[in-house]
Amino acid sequence: MDRPTRRTEGSEVADGNTDNDTTSTRLVGIAWIILGVVVFTFFFASAKFVGTTDITLDIVFYRYVGGFMSICCVLALRRITPLQTTLRNVGLNLVRSTCGATGGSMMIAATAVLPVATATAIGLLDGVLIFLLGALLLKETPSRTTWSGLVLCLSGALCVVVIGQEGTFATASTQGLLLAVGGACFIAFEGVFIKVTGTRDRPIIALFYVNLFGCLLVFLALAIFGQLGALTDNILFIAWGPLAVFGQFCFFIGYRLAPLVIAGPVGYTWIIFSMLVGYLFFGEAVTMIAALGALLILLGGYLLSKGPA
Repeated sequence: MDRPTRRTEGSEVADGNTDNDTTSTRLVGIAWIILGVVVFTFFFASAKFVGTTDITLDIVFYRYVGGFMSICCVLALRRITPLQTTLRNVGLNLVRSTCGATGGSMMIAATAVLPVATATAIGLLDGVLIFLLGALLLKETPSRTTWSGLVLCLSGALCVVVIGQEGTFATASTQGLLLAVGGACFIAFEGVFIKVTGTRDRPIIALFYVNLFGCLLVFLALAIFGQLGALTDNILFIAWGPLAVFGQFCFFIGYRLAPLVIAGPVGYTWIIFSMLVGYLFFGEAVTMIAALGALLILLGGYLLSKGPA
């Protein structure tokens, strides 16, 4: 007869500590992701601050240049060589850069021709896609609580985009809608590659290659589709570089600590911050329904932070 396994008090405490550590790690990851969302909310609205979509690629290019320069300075000061990686990791960072540069450019252009909150809410597809890609590709198993959090976040986003913007979705330009949807898809795939590369390289090395490839890819796009603006006219966007690198770092750490099935829906806080930016800087109205949507997103985020992955 098998002897029953006794659980000692010490083992129960140990299990409890493990659960607490997991929850704490997830909360820290969520906090990093939200901080990154705040940074990129302003970045994606940058074309709207300028008042034109004609320099979208310029904004992205000079942001990458500023970011690459700042990373090179950090590497030099810390005496770190970017060669401390593998060719496979370099290739993964190239794919990540392609997704990020394409998605970021499309979202900037969409935000310039749509209300900030509307463009952002249409981009809610990225959270659903990240959630599904995490479950399908990385075999992450979402719990019932996680599913509930996703549904609440998605419902809140829909309140903002379909109801809360008082018909702006119905009258929005087709070009803006397509740009927002396409940007969301590319950003979702970038999220997967952030997760995949998160444990393979040191953050500073990964960000070196992401910004290097970003510069080259966007420069190539400018050579084919447009003309690069003068450096003196884009100093502000170069200054964006270090801040954007900080945002990238936030996502890098957040996605490393939190499963994608949680990280994806947490990205819906982007809508809350975009509503604030639209209201404070562009006089875009925030209706009661949109405010209700924001509360649903916050409640969903709370469930994601408490429930098991």
